[in-house]
Amino acid sequence: MKNTLIITINYRYLEQSIVTLLSVLEFNKFDYIKVYCIGFSEEEKHDIINRYTCIPMLKDVELIPFDSIHLDKKINDWTYGYADLVATRIKIFDELSKCDTDTVYTLLDVDIVVKGSLKDVYNICAKTKCDLIGVEEVDVFKRWHDCGSTKVLTLPYLNAGFLVVKKINKGIFKRFQDWFVKYHNDTTCIEQDFFNYEYNYNKQPIIPIYNFLHWNAKFYCYNYSDVIVFHYAGTEKPFNFTNVLEHLPLCFYVEFVNKYKEYLSEHFVKKVNLNWQLEQQNKCVINNVIHDKSQIKVM
Repeated sequence: MKNTLIITINYRYLEQSIVTLLSVLEFNKFDYIKVYCIGFSEEEKHDIINRYTCIPMLKDVELIPFDSIHLDKKINDWTYGYADLVATRIKIFDELSKCDTDTVYTLLDVDIVVKGSLKDVYNICAKTKCDLIGVEEVDVFKRWHDCGSTKVLTLPYLNAGFLVVKKINKGIFKRFQDWFVKYHNDTTCIEQDFFNYEYNYNKQPIIPIYNFLHWNAKFYCYNYSDVIVFHYAGTEKPFNFTNVLEHLPLCFYVEFVNKYKEYLSEHFVKKVNLNWQLEQQNKCVINNVIHDKSQIKVM
């Protein structure tokens, strides 16, 4: 079967898309690579074409402009304000379902870096009868219960940051529209909730080294050296701000940014490295506080 890598972005994630693509392509090959550019202006389209064509590893990437879909329903604040982007992505999947059926689709978010081969994932994909393959989020009912959002959850609940899809169900966008009308007040992560709902009883979990999430970390004993896919999920990103008490180490993201800095904007490289420096300073402060407390004598 053919393997097609799919990434969807809006313009403000141009730099991040380059980091993610270069990291995954360093260790993996795909028959096709498609980057869907959501809501790009003509100037933005011109810019991304110029940027990608200057990068040898991205010369075969197909850049596909795609108009944004707008949803009617207003949803809760917990959805990060990305409902229209999710709807657009699912519309793209709907279009793909009409294409070649002899294709496996690899879906990647652009807050991810890949540090090795994904061949074992595709071996599982070839053997399983399930059509959706990904890493399960642990303790999800407890976390989402605090947000009042457990009505749409199905187990196993796979994270949508890295998914392999053997079959995209035809008519998926119409079912998403119906699902959204019914559950828009109950969903927290729209895309994840819907994909898990759509592929209920048709999901294959894989080991978490292929989508390592900081809220999963406390449930597993893997060394960071074993992890293949680092996913900086949530609101705290290496390119936004850091929280050293909760997030995955930035060193892995910084490593790729500095390796590929000739292809990235100077501002982006500086921002990521500044966050890295701040993380190191914060760790020193925390370690000093812990050390000081250990010296306190109880009278």
